[in-house]
This record gives sequence, structure tokens and C-alpha cells, in this order.
Amino acid sequence: AVAINAVLPPGRVGSGRAIGADPLQESPNYGWAPTNPIENGRPVPILYGRKENFAPFKAGQFISTDGDKQYLNMLFIIGEGPVDAISDVKINGNPIGNYTEVVVETRQGTPDQSVIPAFNDAVSEQAVGVKISTNWHTVTLSENNTQSIGIGISCLQGLWYANDKGGLDSLSVTIDMECRVIGATAWAHLDTQTITASQRAAGRRYWRYAVPTGHYEVRVRFNTPPASDTRHMSDTWWEYCHEIVPDDFRLPNMALFAVRALATDQLNGSAFTVTCTAERSTLPLPDGNGGTVSRPASNPAWMALALLLNRRYGVAWPVSQVALQDFADAAAWCDEKGITGAMYFDTDMNFETAASYLGRFGRFRILPRGTSIGCISDRPEQFPDQGLLVTPANILNGTCGVGYAALTDRADAWEVTWFHPE
Repeated sequence: AVAINAVLPPGRVGSGRAIGADPLQESPNYGWAPTNPIENGRPVPILYGRKENFAPFKAGQFISTDGDKQYLNMLFIIGEGPVDAISDVKINGNPIGNYTEVVVETRQGTPDQSVIPAFNDAVSEQAVGVKISTNWHTVTLSENNTQSIGIGISCLQGLWYANDKGGLDSLSVTIDMECRVIGATAWAHLDTQTITASQRAAGRRYWRYAVPTGHYEVRVRFNTPPASDTRHMSDTWWEYCHEIVPDDFRLPNMALFAVRALATDQLNGSAFTVTCTAERSTLPLPDGNGGTVSRPASNPAWMALALLLNRRYGVAWPVSQVALQDFADAAAWCDEKGITGAMYFDTDMNFETAASYLGRFGRFRILPRGTSIGCISDRPEQFPDQGLLVTPANILNGTCGVGYAALTDRADAWEVTWFHPE
């Protein structure tokens, strides 16, 4: 493994992992309870074959408001594309058809894929959860390149006046919104908005404002104090604030999907897991004659060869220095033994570690052959019978004997390591 380590040294252990530890122990999918990872700095996963009910990386989440309805928007990255299919999206193990107004949109990870609606901009959401009063409440945003600010307001118990006839009359609240760049002294007026309603159901509003690029703080208050007694319900909450960088983020070469779900008693908050099924069925690999052929991505030997050759996420080892026939023989042995499956690499690891997983599954081992890389598998080989010359010229009569080792002690395979002179 000397040549392999020279390209992908084993020193990069990532996230505090002890040297020699099993990277898949850190995987959110190779355990008892899959969870959607959200921490920054994770590697982009690689999928081979068909993987069912796994939890992909959650790349983004924010709330959007349409009238009085509130939607949860989530973006998930499956991994390097392209993949052939994304299906069977579930929330907490339940098909999305069990929920009200849930829409899933997928992208298979092509270089020219289109933008997913609602995620054409980078939206960073900051929960506020403050009851609005006539005093300013200020929130400091975290991004330093904000170009738009979104403000979400909610009247969670409705907005109404209980009249003398036992019905509801309209009630209004007026809200001031201001912002300023961090370090500035003067506040800039964003808007003054009035909400009017006569309903006991929750009412929600959302406003978005373009601002010069910068790092901002935002404040909100009532313009005038609304009536608030047993006959008036005017409790109003500043629910969340958005920092927005407008752009058309296509995320090329990333297989991903978005979920837009209506917030209901079935689905609220964020303490749930989203899973899906995805498949990469073939891999474009060299045929040994200068061309390319599609190989099944469910074969461990072809998975290993793809990792070795791929220039985006693999070693990018030159094809001229790969013993392609070795991998073809190992793949044929996997086919003969019916060894197929799927692999989802979702933790950081070097090539040697990734190849060792595949080798254990496919009963082969990758190793250097001089300046080239090849592999050996445990398939049987036909070798000619050895011929040994025995003569009686120097044997004393009666002293020659032959002994045979027990069958359980005899080797049934042998390995030769050979180094090219160059």
C-alpha cells in the first residue's frame, strides 16, 4: 500500500477520530437509528448500487409563509451525481403520502441541472420567538454578506375583538421594522406594516426586503400599542428572521432533493428524520482498449476501480498504471459468487480504508504491482503440476523416506509479490 498512501496519506483522520478507528462507526447510516447529519465540514457522500432507507445530509432548512399557512422547506444532499433514481422519501419512517401537502422535488446530480424552487437563494434562518411590544427588540444576524432580510410575524392565537353579539370583529396591529449595518449609529427604516384580521386561527405574515450587502442587526416593535384585554386578542410574535443571499444555486454534480411540507399537528418542529432510497446502477469505466464501458455499480470490484480512477472524488490514478484485468477477474468472481450490494460512503476516509471495506465484501485485495495498482482475489487458479527430479546417486540404501502432511495442514493458496525492475 506504499503507492496508495503516497497519494492519499492515512494521516487525515477527520473529526477527532483515533488512528485505526473504524470510520463507519461515525456514519449516521450504518447504525441502529439513521439520523440526518447537519454539521458543516462533512464530506460529500458517494453512492454505489441501490441504497434503501438511508438518511442523507440536510444542507438547509427554513420556514416560508404563504398567507396564513406555514411551510417547512428542507434541502438534502444524497451525494456525488449523477444517480439514476431518487425515490421512497419518508418522514420518520412514514411515506410522504401520509402527510398533508408535502411536495418532493429531486435533482439527479447532472452538471447542468436546474435550480430547485425555494432553494435558488441561500437562506439562513434565525429563530427569534419574541412577543412584540412597543419597545424595540433587536436581533444581530450572523452572516456578513446579507443582501436581503426576511421577517416572519405570527399571531398564534389569532387576531380579533369579541363584540357584544358573541361574534368577532376585526382588530389591527401595526409593526415597525428597521435595520442597520453592524457598527453604524443610524437605523434605516425597512417598513411599517399593518395586520388586520378577525379570526381565532393563527395568522402569519412574511416580508422580505433587499438591502446593500453587509452584516446587519434588525429590530421590530409595535408602532402604537394595540388594545389588549379579555375582549381583544392582539398578542403578536416575531417568530423568525431570514438572512438571504440571492443567487441561482444549482449545486451542479450534486444529487439532491427538497421537501416542502405544510406545518400541521402531524408535522411540526424539526425533530424528525427524513430518509430516501437512491440508486446508481452503472459506472463508466475503461475497457482496456482506450474506450469506456458501463459496469454494474453493485459489484464491489467495479466500485473499487471507480474510486481509484475518478478525478472528482477518487484517487485519479492514471489508467495506464492500473492492471484492469485484475479488477475484471475480481468482478467476474464476485458475479460468479453472487456478491452484489450497495455502499454509501458518508464519512471521511482515505482510499486504502474505503478499498478495504470493498475488498472484504468482494473477497479481493488491492495492492501495488511495481509502479502499477492491481488486485488479487480468492478465486481458484489453474497451475501446471510441478516436476521434481529425484535420483538415488547420493542416497544411502534404507535411509530415504517420504512423509506427507495432514490435509488440514496443507496450504490451498499461495501469494507471490513481484516488483517490476523499473
